[in-house]
Amino acid sequence: MTGTFSLLALVVLTASGTIDGTEDRLEATGLSLAVPFCDGVLAVPWGYGELLFIGPGESPEPFPIIWGEARPCSPPSTSGDCAAICLERQGHEFILLFSIAGESKEYGPYLECGAPVFDGEGSVWFTADGMLMVDGVPTGHQLDAHTISVDPPGNIVVYCDGDDRLCLLETESGGNRILSSCSRFYAPSVVDFGGETFIISSTLEGYICMTCPRSGDSTRLARGSHPFWWSGGGFLLYSVTEDDGHNITSSEIWAHRPGWLPFRMTSSPSVHEIMPLVLNDVLMAIDSDTGSLLTLPQP
Repeated sequence: MTGTFSLLALVVLTASGTIDGTEDRLEATGLSLAVPFCDGVLAVPWGYGELLFIGPGESPEPFPIIWGEARPCSPPSTSGDCAAICLERQGHEFILLFSIAGESKEYGPYLECGAPVFDGEGSVWFTADGMLMVDGVPTGHQLDAHTISVDPPGNIVVYCDGDDRLCLLETESGGNRILSSCSRFYAPSVVDFGGETFIISSTLEGYICMTCPRSGDSTRLARGSHPFWWSGGGFLLYSVTEDDGHNITSSEIWAHRPGWLPFRMTSSPSVHEIMPLVLNDVLMAIDSDTGSLLTLPQP
């Protein structure tokens, strides 16, 4: 792959103190979100002007990929040693695919494209100018949605329509149907639990729902936000947050496993944990006040 984009920096992933006796704060601050990537974490700092790779035991090292005047339009998506992100440049949008080795490739330009996601084989899916694309090639399916999710084989694509209904596209037959309209859904994610495929979605009403793609039956699992499906543990991790209308006043990480009662994983009034994630069975979250990356106790 060839191409360029901004500075990716490698940051040492080491503990630098303990919070309430249960959480370690790592040497990275000012982060707005983070996703697992290779053996580390790909993080977006406040301001969204660059990306950071937080790797275990490595010294800070610049990663010279330059996106110049481009502006990110989506969070990064990762698969193995590859990642992808949607960028806007000079009135057009494109998908940038890049690797931990610094190789990169562009798909586009398009008038408008959506957030990229990977399937189980490492192909990148996204929408562009009203069409569903795979590795930059049109699939022949019309799809007008910014955020999608795809199952590992690429058989189904889940998305939300303009009325915030949860919808499903069958890629082989082209069948397109509304799964659920019981809530106003956003950011759906296809997950596997016990060999069964489910869809985890946040709702504008403040709930996290699990929906069956076959029947469309939708169940409210918990009140919260920022759901992260930990496939290795079979847990749904999420934030339960309160605010005063301007600032977060409290936030804790909770966990839920289908068939169990939800349980709280953190209890730290002075730290507001959001956006949980798991890397190599290590649980992490972001402190919303400082943007620090935290390690959490095991459930």
